[in-house]
Order: sequence, then structure tokens, then C-alpha cells
Amino acid sequence: MKQAHANSENRQQHRLEIQDELMVTDVNTGNTMGQLANLSVEGLMLSSTGPVRLNTVYSLCIPLSAEGVDDSHIEVRAESLWCEDVNGSGSYWTGFHICEISSKDQEILNKIVGA
Repeated sequence: MKQAHANSENRQQHRLEIQDELMVTDVNTGNTMGQLANLSVEGLMLSSTGPVRLNTVYSLCIPLSAEGVDDSHIEVRAESLWCEDVNGSGSYWTGFHICEISSKDQEILNKIVGA
């Protein structure tokens, strides 16, 4: 399930490291996808206890909070680009590219990420 991906030196967008335990859910199933690890205006990374299917577009609900932001979450459609088992530990990192987001949620994301 491992696929090569761009390292941090190749990233174009600032990524916000998430310190809180924010669980991301699949809007269609209600299942938890994993814990939000970092976030940018173009993508996100999740930590999960199982692998995520690659090259799949998911509708995700991302819980967020920031000063001056009324909503407690945003919804995005994001494609899973890579998934890695963390040193055979059974924990997985998965990278997603945001492919669809409402203008309202994009404004919230921009404010939270600092874009």
C-alpha cells in the first residue's frame, strides 16, 4: 500500500501542523477516517489505524475551530494520493489532495491555515 510521494521540501503550500485530536469522518458513511495530522489550502494528511484506499475521492468532514470562525467544521472532497505504513507499526499516514470545496469553506480553511 506504499506509494512514493513528494517530501516536505517539494511542497508548495504552507502546512499547519495539528496539535489537537481532530477526527475526520467520511460524510457518506459516517465512519472515522483518521486523525488530522496537518492541513494546507490544497490538502491534508491523516493518521489512521488502517490503510486508506488510494486514488479514491472521499467526502470528508474536518472539524476545525479558530478565533472568528463560527462553523465547527468544513466539508471537502479529497483524493487519497499516497498511504504509508509507519515503520510496520500498524499506523498509517495518508496524504489527500482537496479537489472540491465550497467558497465558504475555502474562506474558513484559508483563515485557519493562514493563507
